[in-house]
Amino acid sequence: GVHAACVVAVGYSFSDMDIGAELYRLRESTKGTPWYAIFPRSDDQVRKMYYSELRINQIDSTFEQFLLQIDNAVDFVPKQHKHINKQRLISKGLIQG
Repeated sequence: GVHAACVVAVGYSFSDMDIGAELYRLRESTKGTPWYAIFPRSDDQVRKMYYSELRINQIDSTFEQFLLQIDNAVDFVPKQHKHINKQRLISKGLIQG
């Protein structure tokens, strides 16, 4: 569960109050578990606000870049779905471009 490792939030907007309420509830029940938000914005002020107000560390990256970096480090994406195959996967309609 979320108590054992860390939580990574991707594709979420803090303006969505329904998701925000649930994330806040989860956040309060997982004190001590590191939380991360991935979005491309290199802004120290935003990064500090996320951490001081929400105890969430921000990773300056797109989700695609983040997955590529993680896969390069631990090789978890199946060979046929590797980033190098992106254009082929798009042309087959398996992923969006």
